[in-house]
Amino acid sequence: MKYSRLFKLCGITLSSVRGQTEDLTEKKAVNLFYEEREGDIYLQLTVEDPVDKVAEMNFAAAEELIRKRLAKYIYGTDNDTLEAAVGRLMAQRKITLAVAESCTGGLLAHRITNVPGSSAYFRLGVVAYDNRFKEEVLKVPRDFLAEFGAVSPQVARAMASGVRNLAGTTLGIGITGIAGPGGGTPTKPVGLVYICLDYGKNCQIEKLLLNGERVENKKASAHYALTMLYLHLNSWYFPR
Repeated sequence: MKYSRLFKLCGITLSSVRGQTEDLTEKKAVNLFYEEREGDIYLQLTVEDPVDKVAEMNFAAAEELIRKRLAKYIYGTDNDTLEAAVGRLMAQRKITLAVAESCTGGLLAHRITNVPGSSAYFRLGVVAYDNRFKEEVLKVPRDFLAEFGAVSPQVARAMASGVRNLAGTTLGIGITGIAGPGGGTPTKPVGLVYICLDYGKNCQIEKLLLNGERVENKKASAHYALTMLYLHLNSWYFPR
């Protein structure tokens, strides 16, 4: 008999997942397949044995160890999506979210609202592509734009706090960057992205240096923002 399950993980490298699970294959019937896909790690567990009860027992033991070792990073299995995992945690904890996007052009809001019932926690999405609307709608200080530029950690933070204040939500996310293919400079190359997760008393800012095409960079930025959000909601990534 054969038992199989696909584990989906975020916020961890493939080498780390492999290092924490490879010993499970010392049992002859246990097979693991690793894949990096769109910023996530997929771990396929398969257990086979001619005797059904033996296969079931070995599968249950291997699954328990995987979940125990990688609990911080497993957001789902099989057909689960990261945005659905984020939504489930927000709904459970009665947390609300607003996002302010520039280079991703609404892609983060699109993914969040792909989840049925997302209106329970998602309040507002703003695409402020022009600096004028970063100032007028999100209240990004003009001095920040003049001194640091639109693609900067300071502006990402101001966007996140601005949209959170505008919507009155628990959390706010701000994304600003250079998706490409043009617009880069020696100090701010194509693929530079800043993402801020504002949660009121504090915030977390991440800097990305992506090397894909325009659409790939947009997708990667939105996915990274979801990863930050999931890890925060999972009460591990950020101190409270």
